[in-house]
Amino acid sequence: MANRIIHMALPFPPEVVMSPVPQAELRHRQQQLQMQLDRKTTEDAWLHEQQQAFRLQSAAPSRQNLHQQRHRDDDDEWDQDVDVTSSVSSSVQTQIARFRDSRLNNATPPTRRPNPPPEDDDSRGVRLKRAHLAKTAPMARSSFHMTTALYSPYKTAKHASTFIESSSMRVLCLCLTLCAVLLQQRSCAATTTAPTPAPSPRQSFVWPYPSFCNDFKEGRVYLDPETQNIPRAAKHRGLRPPEPRVPEVYDVFLGLPSYRDGIRCGFTLWTAFARATHPLRLHVGVVDQTEDGDVRCIDEYCRLARTSWPDDGDCKYKHLIQIDARDSKLSTGPIAVRALMQGMIQAEEFCLTIDAHSQFILNWDVTMVDEWTRAGNELAVLSVYPPGYDKMGPNMSIPPAQSSHLCAFGGHDTFTDMPWFSRVTIDDSQWPQLSPLWGGGLSFSKCHAETRVPIDPHLEWIFIGEQYVRAMQLWTHGYDMYSPSRYGTVLFHNETKEGGHNGR
Repeated sequence: MANRIIHMALPFPPEVVMSPVPQAELRHRQQQLQMQLDRKTTEDAWLHEQQQAFRLQSAAPSRQNLHQQRHRDDDDEWDQDVDVTSSVSSSVQTQIARFRDSRLNNATPPTRRPNPPPEDDDSRGVRLKRAHLAKTAPMARSSFHMTTALYSPYKTAKHASTFIESSSMRVLCLCLTLCAVLLQQRSCAATTTAPTPAPSPRQSFVWPYPSFCNDFKEGRVYLDPETQNIPRAAKHRGLRPPEPRVPEVYDVFLGLPSYRDGIRCGFTLWTAFARATHPLRLHVGVVDQTEDGDVRCIDEYCRLARTSWPDDGDCKYKHLIQIDARDSKLSTGPIAVRALMQGMIQAEEFCLTIDAHSQFILNWDVTMVDEWTRAGNELAVLSVYPPGYDKMGPNMSIPPAQSSHLCAFGGHDTFTDMPWFSRVTIDDSQWPQLSPLWGGGLSFSKCHAETRVPIDPHLEWIFIGEQYVRAMQLWTHGYDMYSPSRYGTVLFHNETKEGGHNGR
């Protein structure tokens, strides 16, 4: 039997939703509408009785009209569907109008009403209760009434009602209803008060170099998130490095390569012992490259030690210092010297290598270990170009606001030059920041980073470029480079020529 498009016309403009329905089951679907309306109004017995009465009164003419429609000419199905709509409209509109107005004021309604009457408190309460029941009722039904699922019976009288019979159309109807619910929830969410935006990141730096890409401009850059670190979320547990392990008692190896820089090297050693919390746990290895007539590093240190600790022998802490004296004329560059310095490491827990022209702040050894621990990474390597002396805080303390961060890659000055990189200054740095680069001015880690990743002694005559090589060596062995925060900035660099040999 050919499918029909059945629509119940109302006395005012409906929302027309048309779908194919077999003619043979039209009467059954009309009766099922009344059953659904009855189930939704069980709490009001009087309303239920009135609804049943109106249904019985209009059943006979509806069947007669349907019988007449079934025997019409099937050649013009569209015209026949329109006729079916017209034939059933009179009985249905009478039923709905009488049902609506008898519930409101028991008055006999006119045949056609252009607009629905205003709701009183009773009708509004019934409507809200029906809407609540419709939202909480099961959605999977053999026959789905779209309008009733979203509105009250009163709203059903206002809008067109369509009965969907085929399985595919029922699934489509369910999807449309779910979309309507989601849109309603979205509109409600849009009207709620927006959450207070998070404050702007405090940590930032000024990028002083020309831009090498379109999305990174010269000027101030804010770190967002403020701390780039290892994954903290539980779902990324498998990506985390091993947790840091710090014994209760530990010692530190301090390595210094010095090239004809004995005066500043001696002062660096003196600040290391004089300002350490545990100077007896410090072991120093110096590769001192000098010529005849140069001041040796150990001699300058002992001179300062005798002045500072006159009652503690000729040269306090000298037994904790190893010196590998070399002829500066035979030097083959800093990488080869660092390889020699690695050979002085014994069984120390932590290793620190610095430039020979630097100075420490008070309690630097404990502060440095604490900063390394805050990275949360056993394979962390704190490395940076230290700031200048002028950045040191009052009374030999941490800087008040700024710290250095290795992240500035500047490309090539000329086509044949090595690419250079530099540091930026972070304002109010709170935590160690992940860095892609390694700097020889300060490198602090567990000593297994030095023993497991040895420096290649055959890389001779390399100064610009050793940072890239060392960073790749460490990273490919599982280590991560970090720039210390301002709370871990314990070393400052002599950026002047004062004290250096021949104006160094």
